[in-house]
Amino acid sequence: MNSVASKNNLTLDNESWRVAYREIVEQYQSGQMPTAFDKALRATEKFPFSPDLWRLLGSISQDLNRAEVTIAAFRQALALSDDDPVNHSNLAIALHQDGQMAEAILSLRRVTELDPSDADAHYNLGVLLKEAGRFKEAIESYRKALNLNPEVAEAFNNLGILLCEQGRLGEGIDAYKMALSVKPNYWAALLNLGTELQKVHFASEDRSLYPCLQDLFNAANMVAPPDVAPAILSLLKHDPILIAMLREPSEQLDLQTHLERISKLDQLPLLQKLMRLCPLPDLELEGIFTGTRSALLEHVSALADAPFLESFQATLSLQCFLNEYVYFETERDSENVASLKRHIERNLAAGKEPEVAEVLCLGSFRPLHRFRWSEDLSCLKKLPEIRERLIAQPLTEQRLARKIRTLGPISNDVSIKVKRQYEENPYPRWAQLGICQPKLPVDDYLKGQGIRHHSLRDQALDSPRILVAGCGTGQHALQVALRHPESQVLAVDLSRTSLSYAQRQANRLGVTGLEFMQGDILDLAKLGEHFDIIESIGVLHHMDDPSLGWAVLTELLGPSGLMKIGLYSELARKDIVTIREEIAALGLQGCEAEIRAFRHQIAQSTKSHHKQLTLSKDFFSLSELRDAIFHIQEHRFTIPQLVQCLENLKLQFCGFTPSELNHELDLYYNGQADRHNLNAWHQFEVDHPDTFRGMYQFWCQKAASTQ
Repeated sequence: MNSVASKNNLTLDNESWRVAYREIVEQYQSGQMPTAFDKALRATEKFPFSPDLWRLLGSISQDLNRAEVTIAAFRQALALSDDDPVNHSNLAIALHQDGQMAEAILSLRRVTELDPSDADAHYNLGVLLKEAGRFKEAIESYRKALNLNPEVAEAFNNLGILLCEQGRLGEGIDAYKMALSVKPNYWAALLNLGTELQKVHFASEDRSLYPCLQDLFNAANMVAPPDVAPAILSLLKHDPILIAMLREPSEQLDLQTHLERISKLDQLPLLQKLMRLCPLPDLELEGIFTGTRSALLEHVSALADAPFLESFQATLSLQCFLNEYVYFETERDSENVASLKRHIERNLAAGKEPEVAEVLCLGSFRPLHRFRWSEDLSCLKKLPEIRERLIAQPLTEQRLARKIRTLGPISNDVSIKVKRQYEENPYPRWAQLGICQPKLPVDDYLKGQGIRHHSLRDQALDSPRILVAGCGTGQHALQVALRHPESQVLAVDLSRTSLSYAQRQANRLGVTGLEFMQGDILDLAKLGEHFDIIESIGVLHHMDDPSLGWAVLTELLGPSGLMKIGLYSELARKDIVTIREEIAALGLQGCEAEIRAFRHQIAQSTKSHHKQLTLSKDFFSLSELRDAIFHIQEHRFTIPQLVQCLENLKLQFCGFTPSELNHELDLYYNGQADRHNLNAWHQFEVDHPDTFRGMYQFWCQKAASTQ
C-alpha cells in the first residue's frame, strides 16, 4: 500500500472523486464486497490524499477480515486527518480485533482527547482497559462515560463487575442497581447482582434495592433463592418495620397486635416474595412467624376478612411447606391443630365449605395434600398458587412416582434405611433453580473451574453421557443437563419420592435429555454401560461402605472419563460430630416431632457448636436438618484418606471446586503451592479446618495407564 507524501500532489477534480466514492459506497451497501474492495483500492491510488476513501477502504476490508489492509488504511486516513476522532476510533477497533491491545487503547485515548464529551469513546476505552486488566483506569473511564450519559445500563453493569472484582461489593451492587433503574429486567445486571449477593451482608437500610431484588426473583431461575436469602434478610432487618417488630417478644402479644403486624408486613412484598421461594434462614424472624402462626390458630374463628391477612396467611403456609414444618410446635398448638382439623371435616361432611382462613391456618402446620378432601376445596379457587403448590404439585408427584423406571429391588440394609429416610423427607425441597449459567462444552466448563485433566475423547467433548449418582430432588442433575444441553444425563437415586419431585421440576422447566431412575449405586453395573462423566455429590458417605460404592462408579467410567465426588470432611464436621453424639445419648430416633423439639433446644442454647449449626441454612428446613445431624449413616474423610482412596482406585486428582479455593491456597503458600498436590491441601486444611465445611468437592480421572 502506497505511503502518503504530500497533499499538494492532488490534481484530480472533486467531481471525479465524488463519482468514484458514490459507486464504491453503493456496491458496499449492496453486499458486493470483493468488487467494492477492488474499486476502493484503485481509488486510493488515484486519490491518495482523500481520508474518506482510506476510511472507506478500511471499513470494507474490515468486513472482509483483511486485518493488515484494514489497519494500514485507517492509518493512512489518520495521516491525512489526525484531528478526526472517527479515524482514531476506527483504528482502535481494528487494532483490538487484531490483538494489538496497547495501541488500540492509545487510539481510543486520542479520541477522548479530541472530543472529551464523547461518552461512547470513554465507554469503549473502559471496555478495552478492563480487557487489558487495567481495572482502576477502566473504572475511571466508565465513570466519565456515565457522567456524560447516565442512561447507559451496560456501563453501570461493567462498572459493577470491576468494583466487585476489587472487593468493593457495596459500590458494585449500587452500580448494578443503577443499571437496572436505567434498564429494568436487564439480564446481565440481574445475574451479576445475584452472584454478588451471595457474598455480601448489608449494614444499613436501602429501600431503593427492593425493586431490583424482586425483579431478580420474578425472572424465574435467575438465582437459587437460598443462595441470596441471607443477604436479602440482612438488608430487610434494617427496615424500620422489622426493626420495630424485632423489639417486641411475639409470645406476649394479643391477636389485635398480631393483625397490626401483619398489615405492616404487607408493606414488605420483598420479604413475602422470599418467604414463598425458600426457607428463611433467620431465627429472629422465625420467632415473629411462629408467634403469629400460633396466635392465628388460637383465634381462627375470630379472624377478620381482610385482604392483607389472607395474603399473609397464604405466604406463611407456603413458607411452612417449604421448610417442611420445622418451626417448633407447642402442645397447645398440636391440640388446636387437631381441633381445627376435626372442625373442617365435620363441616365438609355436612356440606359446608370451610373458611379460607381456617384452611390456611391448618396449612401452616400440616401438609394440605395429605388430607383426602384437599383437592375438592372450592374456597381455594381464588388462591391458585396455594392450590397448585400445596395440593396439586405433591399429588402430581405421587402419580409420577409410579412411572419412574427402576433398576431393581434394593437389598443392602443401609441402603434400605437411607431410602426410607428420603422417602419421608425428600431432600431438599426447592422452588427456583439458579440455572442462568452459560451453556458450555465440557472442556470449557472444566477449564473455567480450574480443573486439570488429560484429553477427553471426542464424543465426551461433543455429546457426553453423564451419570448423576444420587440426585435427590434433582437440583444437581438439572443444572448438569442445562449446562450441557448436548449431553444425555441419567440421574439415579434410592428414593422414588425424591425422583418424582425431580421429574416434576424437569417437566416444568422443559428439560430434555435427562432420565430419572430408581436404584442403588451398588447395583449400577446392571446398566451394562459406561459414562464419560460421573458426578456423585454427598452420597457415598451415606453408604454402608463408601469405598465399595466409589469402586462401582469407577468401573462405570469410560475411557478418559472424569468423575466429580463430594465427601464429608472429618475436620470440618467436628461440631456436627459432637451434636450427633448428643442425639445418640438422648436416644432420639429422628422422627419429625423429635427433630423439632431438639432443634428448639439448640436454638435456645449458648453452646458454641450449637450456635454454629444455627448459622447453617440446613438448620431451617426439616429435611436438611435431618440430613445434617440425624442421618442414619455418616462417614467422614481426611485428605490423606482421599489420597489412599484415589491410589486404590487408580484415579488422578484433578482439582477442588469451587475454583475460589485455589486463591486461598495461593495466599497460604505465597503463590508457590501446587493446586493439584493433595498433601499441600492437607496442611492448608489443618490450619483452616472450616474450609470444607460443606464437604470436599473435587474432580478426578482414571490414570492414563488404566485407559
